[in-house]
Amino acid sequence: MVNRNGPRRGLSIIELLFALSILTFAVMGIYSSFVNMANSGKRQRVMIRARMLAQQDLAQLRVCSFDSLHQYRPPGQAEPYPNTHNLFRKTSVQALDENTLKLSVEVGRQEPGDRPGFSTGQSYRIEGIRKK
Repeated sequence: MVNRNGPRRGLSIIELLFALSILTFAVMGIYSSFVNMANSGKRQRVMIRARMLAQQDLAQLRVCSFDSLHQYRPPGQAEPYPNTHNLFRKTSVQALDENTLKLSVEVGRQEPGDRPGFSTGQSYRIEGIRKK
């Protein structure tokens, strides 16, 4: 468009708003991916900690005598793990036969207000066998 004083210079307000809106959407997409990566890292740290605690608990069960494990009656529901944030554990000992026990430890995350049990995909379960 040519006006009386020669060719037009610069950007119109519409062009400037359009360029800013494209830039805003691009920055929002990049920011969203950074937030998702941070949340994923946090979940992975929780699962690594749950795995280490479950392995530690199973090792503690394995050093107990067979008779004491055979008589052990763990609580029916998950119990809070000491000194952790939202981590719970559930232990079970099941007799397979008179000389074999199945040991199971599950450690996971429970959010306040959740029904009893672990949040979906937020627990680690490990099992072992103890023979007499």
